Amino acid sequence: MYVEEIILEGFKSYATRTVISGWDPEFNAITGLNGTGKSNILDAICFVRATSLQDLVYKRGQAGITKASVTVVFNNSNSAQSPVGYADCPQVTVTRQIVLNGKNKYLINGHNAQQKAVENLFQSVQLNVNNPHFLIMQGQITRVLNMKPEEILAMIEESAGTRMFEDRKNKAISTLDKKEQKVQEIAALLNDTIEPKLNALRSERSEFLEYKRTEADLERLQRLVKSFRYMKNMQALEKGEQKMKDCKESLTNVSSDVKEKTLEAEKVADDIFNVTKKRERESQASHKVKELEMACREISSTMVRIQTDINFKKEALEAEDRSIAEISSKIDDENAKIERLTAALSGINSKYSEADATRTKLQCDLARDEELLRSLETGLSVTDTSSETGYAKLLKESKDRQSQAQTALKQAQMRAKALKSEISGMEGKVKSATKDSEMVVKKIDALKLQISTLETEPLGEEPSSNIGSLIKERTELEANLSLIQEELDSLRSAVTSVEFRYSISDANFDHGKVKGVVAELVHLDESRKDYSTALEVSAGGRLYNVVVEDEKTAAILLDKGKLTRRVTIIPLNKIQSRSIPSEKLALADQVTKGQAKVGLSLIGYEKDVSEAMQYVFGGTFICDNKESAALMAFDRRFGHRAVTVDGDVYEPSGTLSGGSSPSSGNIIAKLNRFRQLTTNGAEMQARLDVVKKEISVLEGRRRGHIESERSLKAKQQELATLTRQFELNSSGQTLERYKAAKAELEDVEGEIQKQTTVAEQAEKDCALYETEISELSNDREGKLASLTTQHTGLRVKLDTEQRHLRQYDNELKALDAKKSELEEQIESLGLERKKLEDSMILLEKEVKRLSDFLQNLISGNPWINDSKSGGMFDYSQYNMSEVEGRVSKLEGQKETLRKTINFNVMDMIDRVESKDHSLKQMLSTVKNDRGKIEGTITKLNDYMLEALHKTWTKVNSDFGQIFGELLPASSAKLDPLEGRPITDGLEIKVCLGGVWKQSLSELSGGQRSLVALSLILSLLQFKPAPMYILDEVDAALDLSHTENIGRLLKSRFRGSQFIVVSLKEGMFANANVLFRTRFRDGVSGVDRSTNIAQVEQKKTAKKTTLKLRSAQTTTA
Repeated sequence: MYVEEIILEGFKSYATRTVISGWDPEFNAITGLNGTGKSNILDAICFVRATSLQDLVYKRGQAGITKASVTVVFNNSNSAQSPVGYADCPQVTVTRQIVLNGKNKYLINGHNAQQKAVENLFQSVQLNVNNPHFLIMQGQITRVLNMKPEEILAMIEESAGTRMFEDRKNKAISTLDKKEQKVQEIAALLNDTIEPKLNALRSERSEFLEYKRTEADLERLQRLVKSFRYMKNMQALEKGEQKMKDCKESLTNVSSDVKEKTLEAEKVADDIFNVTKKRERESQASHKVKELEMACREISSTMVRIQTDINFKKEALEAEDRSIAEISSKIDDENAKIERLTAALSGINSKYSEADATRTKLQCDLARDEELLRSLETGLSVTDTSSETGYAKLLKESKDRQSQAQTALKQAQMRAKALKSEISGMEGKVKSATKDSEMVVKKIDALKLQISTLETEPLGEEPSSNIGSLIKERTELEANLSLIQEELDSLRSAVTSVEFRYSISDANFDHGKVKGVVAELVHLDESRKDYSTALEVSAGGRLYNVVVEDEKTAAILLDKGKLTRRVTIIPLNKIQSRSIPSEKLALADQVTKGQAKVGLSLIGYEKDVSEAMQYVFGGTFICDNKESAALMAFDRRFGHRAVTVDGDVYEPSGTLSGGSSPSSGNIIAKLNRFRQLTTNGAEMQARLDVVKKEISVLEGRRRGHIESERSLKAKQQELATLTRQFELNSSGQTLERYKAAKAELEDVEGEIQKQTTVAEQAEKDCALYETEISELSNDREGKLASLTTQHTGLRVKLDTEQRHLRQYDNELKALDAKKSELEEQIESLGLERKKLEDSMILLEKEVKRLSDFLQNLISGNPWINDSKSGGMFDYSQYNMSEVEGRVSKLEGQKETLRKTINFNVMDMIDRVESKDHSLKQMLSTVKNDRGKIEGTITKLNDYMLEALHKTWTKVNSDFGQIFGELLPASSAKLDPLEGRPITDGLEIKVCLGGVWKQSLSELSGGQRSLVALSLILSLLQFKPAPMYILDEVDAALDLSHTENIGRLLKSRFRGSQFIVVSLKEGMFANANVLFRTRFRDGVSGVDRSTNIAQVEQKKTAKKTTLKLRSAQTTTA
């Protein structure tokens, strides 16, 4: 492979597109004046001369050219020398484009390529651009002359390829040192830390095991004691329940007796009521006074009876409130009766009051009539003024009333006349005062109106209590929301890993066709949360698949969705769901008794994604236990994949998998919890918004309430101030006196009217009594006889009625005695029932206490259920007092041990023993690795020494020959340092005219350049490359030596292409093609010329070679 064409555009001094073609496959020379762009052509080939990208662009982009491009076309007709992978390409084109502040792009055969691909292409044909031994630039000759022996040895090693092995050897030695250090560290860790810690932990383990034994003994004895207590309390509970049962029966009997006695007492009360009614009917014909007395006694009796009934019913009510349900119904009836009797009592009391008033009036009338009768009987004259009895007294009283009324009337009339005079005299002053205080009065009236309005209007409810409760609720809601948000934040990472994110800019795209990730579409009921692990394992990776409506949506998502991770998409219209036949499901349910269910039946989902759910969960059984899972997987009747609730998988193929929980951490349960928290949070936030709004409204009301109160107080204060001012000035006092006089006049006029009426009535009474007295004077004896007869008849009737009443009283007394006896019996029974009820309450409390104690004992110790039958402990074998003492002793011993015990010792000793084992195993491994590394280093040393000797021998031979050709009668060689091996370094020895020089400083400048160039060419010849680039290597040589170099290159490096930059004709005269650079108008250009003599010589040599080959063939 050799350069066939170079195309430059915008590269360094080549501003315009420049095509350099016609390169010779063997010897090409480039010449030109300094600064015309000779070396730039070499830089374009190597791509490595620039220190920054800007240096590669023409004038660093300041001339309007911002892009540089270099294309090198290689002839690849010789497949033996072609790069790897390009043997079929007749040409290989490598292009590099650079844009200022932009991209750096490589192309191979017109296709984009990475920089590494370009480097690999060149390295495959021995052109390492990172270590270009094929490139000899200006100044490299001088550097070789100044090299130390170690640096010259490094050049030989580089050519031999042992330099790479030297690096590996150094790395191996470094690794070996690290291994040795690791061995020491591990040994120190084992001796200083692990072994002492193990010994201490073993001692702690012994103490821990002793503690566990004590704990086991204590637990066994505690169980014995608790079981014994359970048995004793159970027996006490049974006895208490029996006592409560007996007490209930006694209470029932007493309640029955109370009921009977109560009915009998009610019957007696009815009899009393009937007798009282008869007594009332019998006494209706008697005198009104006796009738009223009887009514009073009847009312008193009824009141006593009712009061007794009320007291009894109240006591019965208090007792019945604590009794059982049967007694409660009786109490309700008695309460109703008490209410009816209380209502009747209120009516009777009112009637009694009316009757008592009537009685009082009748007594007054009777006393008057009897007095009149006595006056008639004594025969006193109505005109006799010495005795004031009878009508005379009444007449005198009437005249006295008339006289008093007339006197009061005259006084009132005089006072009214005086007030009218005073009011008449004040009217002028009142008008003047009214005019003076008109504004004040109006203001006072206005204030009174405003105050009245404020007082009648509601000031608004004082909302402080409501605000307090709402603020408390707001605080609680905010706290709960904070907790929910914290839990949501902790779950958000798990939810984020499930989220499917995409971005499609097309406005016509229907986002509703993207249903979401399977895990997000699954809804698991709270009652089935135990199946979440099994469902997640059964779904596997499909849990994170994305469900879409059709394959077109899936294609759009993959092509334009800008997805951030790889996803698997399930199109609902294309997916082939899998399911278990219904007959197998029925058989599985029958065989496992409902312990094997298909995963699809355990989840909830939307109807439109049922195909996807069938595909993910429809082909796996979820089993409650391992036996059912093994049956579903391995039985030929089923043969389906099964997963237990713990996540263990049974495959029909016979494999089982399980162990730790899924690494995703139960994502289904987390998503369900995330959705639940989101919903709860939204509800709480809505309620919080409502509460905040209500608080705001109440705050406004409270401010309005406070403002209204403040305004009312201000108005009242202003009114009081104005009123005091008005009362203190003369106008106000005048008006107040005027108003007071007017009010007093009205009162006096009312008194005049009242006294007038009294005087008129007294005058009428006087006339009436005078008439009566006149009649008595005319017929005194007839009037007296009539009244005597009437009085005697009334006395007879009164005696008869009193006799009947005494009979009824006796009957009522007998009934009252019987009623009292019944009431005493009822009271006695009530006390007995109360005692029974109190006993019932105590028994119920004791039974409840025993039940609660036993329930707590069972809930805290479920194993007690197993010892109820006495099968766990035989109490006859134990002395329970000693057992309890033993328990106390063990508890103290356990507490003492607990203070010093290390509860994590078992885990710690396992970890330390595991670490001890791993460290010892690591120590053994490190020692083995160290032995292997040492062996590898020995092999590398042997191989490197052998390769170095071979390379040194070959390069040393070529070095002497090349130097002899360049400088006849001279020789050169590379010798190890005196008395030291070759690996310590090499030095250059030169022989001129048969004399070996001691140092290169004895040579001239040209001779030294020839020595360096000879060494470089010998190294190049040892490891030939398809192409060599030499940049003015003859700068320090004269013309004859330059010609020798040119001939040497043609003779010794056949098959390789040389591109030489030189200013001396002796060098480029040997070239087959010569390129001359020029620099015009700031732009470089290239002219090509051919060395005709060299070409003809080459053709002649080629023809000669062909003839020789033909002759050899003919001879053969």
